[in-house]
Amino acid sequence: MKNNYKLLLLVLILIYSCNSDDIEEEIITEEPINNKIELKINGQPSPNRIRGLSASVCCSKALNISFDNLVDTENGNYYGGTGMYLELDTNGNLLSLWYQSYGPRKEYYSPFFDPTSKLNVTGFEFIENEILKVNVSGKIFRESYNFFDAPEAVTIDAEIEIKDFHTCNCNSYLSNISNFNDFIFDGLARRQQPNDISYYANTNNGYQLEFLNFNETFKNIPLGVYVFDENSTSHRIDFRKFIGVPRAFQNSIVPEEWLQYETSGSFEIIEKVQIGGELVTKIKFNLIAKENNEVVFEINNAILQTQM
Repeated sequence: MKNNYKLLLLVLILIYSCNSDDIEEEIITEEPINNKIELKINGQPSPNRIRGLSASVCCSKALNISFDNLVDTENGNYYGGTGMYLELDTNGNLLSLWYQSYGPRKEYYSPFFDPTSKLNVTGFEFIENEILKVNVSGKIFRESYNFFDAPEAVTIDAEIEIKDFHTCNCNSYLSNISNFNDFIFDGLARRQQPNDISYYANTNNGYQLEFLNFNETFKNIPLGVYVFDENSTSHRIDFRKFIGVPRAFQNSIVPEEWLQYETSGSFEIIEKVQIGGELVTKIKFNLIAKENNEVVFEINNAILQTQM
């Protein structure tokens, strides 16, 4: 579950990896001497050679850490590609982890919808463009396609120190949600069909917020207050909790794996401003979420800002 920016970046990573399996790529550079990693998979040192460990801060919102995994051959050459993509926010909260080993190639993911259920972040220290220290440990999963398959997992333990950072050019505004209790959201995505538009965002601990059943995008909805209750069928906000088995099984909603809260509240389109050439809509919203008529969450004056 992922915002369009991250999904696009992952696609680019995979394209690069597919093109670099069998040939030596000049794009793979030596690991900066000031960047260090100790990596263990299932308690053993990584079977691949790591190069190009680096990190960047994108749009002052996300820390992206990556490296290449390489396999040396008997004739002195090597093959491989992107080995890891770890995303944290600038406070050290885990957003996602993707890992790929070579010889043979295997891909692993942090649990879909609930990455913190199986992964821990410790020892976080960050000063922008100066130093980043972080330890990540826990389980990551092969993607499965059968609902009844047992999750296939390995353990990962990475101690990372970065002093040389790459520059990330922020070419687009990144949607964000704030003041929603202590929840950490991983961006925002939009689904769109004719006369049916919805926006959804996943937290890093297994919740999903969705603005749904709109016939216009936010940028086309007039300023003003919109109220909904548990029986409203349009212009409403849903909130749900993931209760399934942590794994990497199709990045979409399976009803059996979610607890749907009864929701009511309101949202207000406050303003629309141009930021970096994009029209950004600011929305303030209130939400009451109930389970069996008992209030579980009460959210006041949360803020959503998006260019979508």
